[in-house]
Amino acid sequence: MLHHIAMFRFRNDVTDETIDDVRSRLLKLPETIDVIREYRVGRDARLSDTTWDMVVFAAFADLEGYSIYSTHPDHVPIVDEVRELVTDRAAVQTTDL
Repeated sequence: MLHHIAMFRFRNDVTDETIDDVRSRLLKLPETIDVIREYRVGRDARLSDTTWDMVVFAAFADLEGYSIYSTHPDHVPIVDEVRELVTDRAAVQTTDL
């Protein structure tokens, strides 16, 4: 199993509504990308000012599944939009979870 975790910090001018819209569209990806085994998208609970704003957790059977997801035509437009909305992004892919 390959796990992908990505965290995002949105620009200060990005509204909660926009972040919620991005989250909603991300949560629909398992409906069209059948290689996704598990998929979660969460907003930060805002318990600290040093945390990230949103996290994506995805699981795939293998590296091939992740590769399909990362280049999938339903995923790429959301990634392109998010790049314009964030100040920082961090990601890790691991088999150790």
